[in-house]
Amino acid sequence: MVLLRIAEIIHVMEPIPSNGYFYEFWVSLDSSLVKKKVFQDLENYLQDVEEDQWKLELPKLAKKFNTKHDSRGWEQAFDAQRELVAYSILKRRGYLKLNFIPRVQNQKTPDLHAVSDDQSTAIEVKCINRSDEEIDSQNTQKVKTFGEPLKDKFFLKLENVLKNAGGQLSSFNCQRREVFVFIEFDDSLNEYVEKNLEQIKNWLANHTMVADRYYLFVHPAFYSVEDVSTAPHIVVWPIE
Repeated sequence: MVLLRIAEIIHVMEPIPSNGYFYEFWVSLDSSLVKKKVFQDLENYLQDVEEDQWKLELPKLAKKFNTKHDSRGWEQAFDAQRELVAYSILKRRGYLKLNFIPRVQNQKTPDLHAVSDDQSTAIEVKCINRSDEEIDSQNTQKVKTFGEPLKDKFFLKLENVLKNAGGQLSSFNCQRREVFVFIEFDDSLNEYVEKNLEQIKNWLANHTMVADRYYLFVHPAFYSVEDVSTAPHIVVWPIE
């Protein structure tokens, strides 16, 4: 297993402090088949990013792995790397001339620009991570019950995420606007992912679109504990 781009991230960050995410990373990788799978999957995505775009994003990504949140750990870094995963997935779907849009101070812009179906397309990448209640439960080792339908609070969060993305997209001059959302349910095993996605599709059927297309990315059931890689769920809305 060769993780060339993961190695580049680590190289940019060296020396790694003892409380850093990648401290003794290669040793820890040898002791966990699940971790090997997760990082091999990530490496496969990162390899799809064109060299010029990778060189631009690498320092930003490495910097995120220097900042650990008290309760949410390295969540900001994981969110940043998901923009690169979105790039990879869109490239595999035939999007051309994919580029990260440079950040402009005090101005909200989309994350990516591409050509899709011969049209100029802007894409905003968003993440819905585990709720504050779930993070608190994990940190205090409270027992929780899963399997219930997604609550209104989740859909309020999804609505706000999409509206914010729509606002960022509206300021950009392009022919098409799309939103790519990565979702982590509170059920860390994703045991009920199929049921949750059906509920989300029913919600989307009654939702007013803020863009021309949505992508929703969710890991398959038991991805976090199984050492065999399985394809993610990618919901495209409207359904193709």
